[in-house]
Amino acid sequence: MDKKRTRSRKPWWANLACVLTALVVAASLTVAVGAAGASSHPNYPLGKAKSCKAHYVKRTERHLVNGKEIRYVACVYVAPSTTTTRLTTTTTTLTSVSPSSGSTAGGTSVTVTGTNLTAATAVNFGVTPATNLVINSATSITVTSPAEPAWTSDVTVTTSAGTSTKTTGDHYTFSAAPPTAPGVPHVMEIMMENEAYGDLIGNAAAPNINQLTQTYALTPQSYAIGHPSLPNYLEMIAGSNYGVSDNGTPTSENIASTAPTLANQFETAGISWRVYFESMPSAGYTGGDTGGVDPYGDEYYLQHHNPFVYFPAITSLADFDQNVVPLSSASSVQSDLNAPSAPDFVWVTPNAVDDMHDGPMMADTSSVPTVGDAWLANFIAHVQSTSWYGAGGQIIVEWDESLDSDTSGVGTAGEGGGGHILTLVISANLAASPIQYSTPFNTAGILHSVEATYGLSFLADAGNANNGTINALMGLASAPAVASLGPSSGSIAGGTSVTVTGSGFSGATAVNFGSLAATSFSVTSATTLTTVSPAVAGASAVVEPKWGVRRFEGRRGG
Repeated sequence: MDKKRTRSRKPWWANLACVLTALVVAASLTVAVGAAGASSHPNYPLGKAKSCKAHYVKRTERHLVNGKEIRYVACVYVAPSTTTTRLTTTTTTLTSVSPSSGSTAGGTSVTVTGTNLTAATAVNFGVTPATNLVINSATSITVTSPAEPAWTSDVTVTTSAGTSTKTTGDHYTFSAAPPTAPGVPHVMEIMMENEAYGDLIGNAAAPNINQLTQTYALTPQSYAIGHPSLPNYLEMIAGSNYGVSDNGTPTSENIASTAPTLANQFETAGISWRVYFESMPSAGYTGGDTGGVDPYGDEYYLQHHNPFVYFPAITSLADFDQNVVPLSSASSVQSDLNAPSAPDFVWVTPNAVDDMHDGPMMADTSSVPTVGDAWLANFIAHVQSTSWYGAGGQIIVEWDESLDSDTSGVGTAGEGGGGHILTLVISANLAASPIQYSTPFNTAGILHSVEATYGLSFLADAGNANNGTINALMGLASAPAVASLGPSSGSIAGGTSVTVTGSGFSGATAVNFGSLAATSFSVTSATTLTTVSPAVAGASAVVEPKWGVRRFEGRRGG
């Protein structure tokens, strides 16, 4: 049987010694811990607490008391740091850009001089990034200029510390092709999609479009002729929507083979023309939507954005395949326009993403214009670098319609209104003298001015003065407008001297009474002319001057 182990008892004076030792340790602790802290923040034993107060940290302390090591946990005060960290930033500045100008097509090697350029990560000309960034030294960078329209941009350098401040020393001018003697007029129409005027003007997501309006012209009273897209496209080349009120196919719309178009007028007049469609698979293509599905669910090429395939009078032309072609790149069009055989009239339809039809949606259901804005600036820049543009080229950019809920409009074309849209006109003349054109006009009014530029007669709605014009933007004399006749009646035998008052008479080439030419006329001033009435077989006549002149009536009693 094992012996039971028992604990030996210490004498009472030994226990008294332990108590005295503990008192000594406590006294030592107070002194030792207190000595480590600031006088106003004494250290203290942790005791039964689980954590220390703010600005104190737990620390295990060791002390010898009467030759024995005593361990305890103390809360030791740590003073907040009074050290201030100073961040040093290096400011990048630009002092010069050389050369300070180059082609709108880009590709110019440019040296940027300034300070603190070593950490440069990007160089922008306006909002467009440069390419081929080479850091030569802390004071010099070399880049290749991007393509931008003909205007002046600030060059900026970006580093991790920020972007250089704009100064007069960082200006770079994009120059269009030098002007040459114009021959047959050069006009280009670019069709964009589905943006309200207010979605573009003042929108930071469309910086290039807004700069174009400031550099060339602003049109605050431009309107579409209906909804949805297709009627506006048809109106633009035919002066009528032919009763179309949807985005149907050429078969379903079934426009008559005799319906005339702008293309037919060009063919008759011997004016060369070519129309480009981005993402269209082949020249002369008349099929449906194709080109692959874009990120928003549509095909890139949309048939109803190509009005030329809806008119049998166009698709039956012998040169249809040569004139209706795919758009592969801005550079390819640039090459075409620099060729001796460059077309006089050009039409361009970007694909469904680049024309703003598809994209991230804004609150009002229009697409965010960022992608189309960049595409448009790049394309216009390439066109402006060509000899075609130098020979008096003019670029018209129109959005086909506004929001579906917006049916505002002017004139009588189409449904009467497809909403408030933006129209741009870009030319060397407007660059020299930018204007704000506040006269209302619609899609048919644009066709009017295109036809007037080429000296063509007016198709359907284009001949109705109520639809307005963009003559002033195209460098054309304003259409004559008649205010009154005196007298307003005379013998059907003719021979009556009639004074006509109004405006725009300086360039008058003819005065008609109905279908009959006046016997004679004399222009007194821009607001007055005198004419002699012809013999009329009936009891009334309509005085109808030639193209672009508003119609007016004068009663002729017997």
